[in-house]
Amino acid sequence: MHGLLLLNKPTGITSNAALSRVKRLLKTKSAGFAGTLDPMATGVLPIALGEATKCLPYIEDVDKEYTFTIKWGVETDTLDAEGKIMAENPHRPTENEIQNILKNFTGEITQIPPNFSAIKINGQRAYDLARAGEKVEIKPRTITIHDLALTAVIDPNHAAFRVTCSKGTYIRTLAADMAVSLGTLGHLTQLCRSRVGKFTLSSTISLEKLLELPYEQATQWVMPIRTMLDDIPALALDPGALRRLRQGQFLNLAVTAASYPPGTHILVLDGEAAFGMAMIKEDKMLWPRRLFNL
Repeated sequence: MHGLLLLNKPTGITSNAALSRVKRLLKTKSAGFAGTLDPMATGVLPIALGEATKCLPYIEDVDKEYTFTIKWGVETDTLDAEGKIMAENPHRPTENEIQNILKNFTGEITQIPPNFSAIKINGQRAYDLARAGEKVEIKPRTITIHDLALTAVIDPNHAAFRVTCSKGTYIRTLAADMAVSLGTLGHLTQLCRSRVGKFTLSSTISLEKLLELPYEQATQWVMPIRTMLDDIPALALDPGALRRLRQGQFLNLAVTAASYPPGTHILVLDGEAAFGMAMIKEDKMLWPRRLFNL
């Protein structure tokens, strides 16, 4: 089975555990997901099956949208509600104070990912080191916040937000940094990924509902590989050109009468079906990158 399944991950389960259940249901050994969601987080988890796993790099880099809730005045070691309380602060920010700091967290900013994260340090996951009580040193990284909005002041202790951001953004860190800038502490109590690129919650199926379906009905939620690559230029080639690409040969673009700048990723089509991914080289040659074995 080859294609894309859009899962609405429930809270209380890791992304890997959700993936394992999908693999068992759909009877496939080859599968992967784009963008890890924390156990407490819900929302869009794109799962690629079979040959579609070759397309994961093309959707991992897209912008993402989240909704989240911060509890003010309490810091935890994991920066979310599942962690141990480390410190408290009596200050509760007003709505005006919150609105005034949002501009400081938009655009290109630097953040240090949380110690309890999946980042690898010398081959080990940061969260494994943190749980073992070892000191974790993670280098700052530059990310981009495209939009950050306050959506509700729920009560003096809680506020809700919506953010659109680049790959690699840690919302737990964003929430903690926002709290510090407001003269207090804070941690996440709710996190939902509402969009990954063009894929939104409205296109997902919950894990609970999926697992209730018989195999035949469950497979109907698997979309074609080409769905993952709609934003990439597509180029249909004749059988001879496809055969040369399959053999690993470069293809002169003059043969295709196509014109794309060097570095452009191309979805190669065999008729209407996805054949594979290629890239334009500096010499205007088409370089086969990932071809599908369907």
